[in-house]
Amino acid sequence: MNIDGYYVLAELFDNGAISFHHNGHKMMRPDGEVFAQLTQSDCVAVGQAIDTKTPFKEFVPLNSLRYYMPLCTCCGNHLELETDGISVIPKNPCEYPNGIPLTFELNVPSGIMVVGNHFSPHFKILGDHDVNTDAGRVKRSKAMENIGCAHAFVGNSCPDVYQTGRDTFVVVTPGYNEETDKELPPEGNRVAGVCTDAWWYSIVDGDEFTRRNCEEEYDVEKVEVRPGVYQFTHFMHIKEKSEEKDDSSKPFIYTEIRWIRQPDPVRDYQKEWSKKNLTAGQIIYNLIERFPTLYDGDDAVQKAANKIFFIGRKGDWHENGFVQYDAGMKADAPSVDIPVFDKPYRWNTHLDLDSLPVLVANGSNFLNPSFLELAINVVRCIAKHGANSGATDANTENEKRRAKTYLGKLIELSR
Repeated sequence: MNIDGYYVLAELFDNGAISFHHNGHKMMRPDGEVFAQLTQSDCVAVGQAIDTKTPFKEFVPLNSLRYYMPLCTCCGNHLELETDGISVIPKNPCEYPNGIPLTFELNVPSGIMVVGNHFSPHFKILGDHDVNTDAGRVKRSKAMENIGCAHAFVGNSCPDVYQTGRDTFVVVTPGYNEETDKELPPEGNRVAGVCTDAWWYSIVDGDEFTRRNCEEEYDVEKVEVRPGVYQFTHFMHIKEKSEEKDDSSKPFIYTEIRWIRQPDPVRDYQKEWSKKNLTAGQIIYNLIERFPTLYDGDDAVQKAANKIFFIGRKGDWHENGFVQYDAGMKADAPSVDIPVFDKPYRWNTHLDLDSLPVLVANGSNFLNPSFLELAINVVRCIAKHGANSGATDANTENEKRRAKTYLGKLIELSR
């Protein structure tokens, strides 16, 4: 076979002449671009393997660049692929080939469950999860459990809540009989429903809902239940169970809910929220650990600081003056020492009025002491060396002058 460039292999792969194995992952079959990084000699070797139907003795890596790595929508990993000449396979198997079990609990001391779609921002977590993956959705549900909200992904299904026993319930969509054009309800009595504009349901304790001043904010239904702690077993991320959803002739149960014990002591979630705090060193350490190819080398800390102040402004900022990107961070998370920035760096800013250090200097935003110290460090560097953002010399001098003005204000705030 004459192989003149990877595009020949790409066409063979797209046509099925080179097979693909998922290795347990939940993913779309990638396209032939996965061969784009092969050397010409490797391309020729693949062609010979196809001609002779003889696989390589060892697999050859295909995609070292993240751009070419397909995403597993179960485990959430970007996948390195490799080939033995006649097939392509992810290098590592999926951690969850059968899906991800999910259970969580909700304390309902009031005896009232409030059922709705999405109760943010009254029930808020800092940071994000990749909710386009099962692993990210499970992490989101567990994070919401920790702030007093039963929260699970159900898609745009608008499910109902049915009571199936004295202390048992299900979140469910009815089946449908095409011949009679009628719904096929599950066993039990309907007690609530959810309009899932946001593709999740939320259930919270009635008193907690009132404490957070939610009464006038959301379209909800309330269900009287036996006071106590309820366990939620969610099936949406279990492969075998989720596949049953395709059979619309039967009701599909997303979640089973059952009473498991007497009420736990009431937690003061709002007090816990008001005490939350993280340092700039902890956030930067976390960024470097999670994204080592973005924040790498000797300037890794500076790159992370650049994100925080000038690129990553969309992170979740707490009123205590810190930002958080990873919702799983805890108060005792490890930290990194932040050096003094004292050389020309690239800062993605001209210190315009809407840049974060300027907003802080002008009194519009608040930073905790560690983030204020980081802002002073950054602005002092710009005052001395400029932002080096590709601007003209005249703009660089303007940046330096503005930085000196705001530096004085920031230092005054730190006293």
